[in-house]
Amino acid sequence: MRIQGLVHREAGAWTPAVHALLRHLEEVDFDGAPRVVGFDESGREVLTYLEGDAGSLALPPALLHERGIRALGLFIRRFHDAAATFVPADDAVYRVGPRPLGAGEIVCHGDLGYFNTIWRGDHLVGLIDWDHAEPAPPLRDLALAAMTAIPLHGNETASRVGFPLPIDRRGRLAAFCAGYGEVTPIEVLEAAQESLAFESERLRVFGAEGREPWSSFLERGQLQMFEAVASWIAANRAALE
Repeated sequence: MRIQGLVHREAGAWTPAVHALLRHLEEVDFDGAPRVVGFDESGREVLTYLEGDAGSLALPPALLHERGIRALGLFIRRFHDAAATFVPADDAVYRVGPRPLGAGEIVCHGDLGYFNTIWRGDHLVGLIDWDHAEPAPPLRDLALAAMTAIPLHGNETASRVGFPLPIDRRGRLAAFCAGYGEVTPIEVLEAAQESLAFESERLRVFGAEGREPWSSFLERGQLQMFEAVASWIAANRAALE
């Protein structure tokens, strides 16, 4: 909810850990995330509003071109470099619960599809919806971004969300990796398959426990969607590497 130019959102046990990350990003001058204002009288978190066009409303036009894909990779690299110096509290609680920072991990965005990006024309200016931030290998963020933006799924779904056919997925994935730097398409594809397996198992467990939002995701058929994407990547991986 937007009130007087500020965003008021539901808070939870994970909010302090998310706010700690966002404050760190502000301290290191990463300008692509909302700033923490505090809480309102109803206990909702209050964040600054990022001006621009939200990817959740439509496929960002910039992502139809390789330069936009390259820009996405570069932006994620900027975020990861900024997050790499963040040390979360030992007792930090995330949406998934308590989770220590492991070797080779940073606190990732956790839901880095194009639908959580903000654009001004061809310029990517921010990431929103940080509720699923958690410690993870940086490649998990890259895999999530690639699955929606390359995209790493079939033409029927791609066309439905706005991608014109045919799609040069191999060229787009290469541009994405070049934008991020020091990562290969093979590594992103491997991470995508690993992430899908990881998220599918988490969805089964948390959904069965009745934990939200996983319970709702499970009811809406997200597990079947994960399985379909995993099958598509397995069948098409050799043509993308």
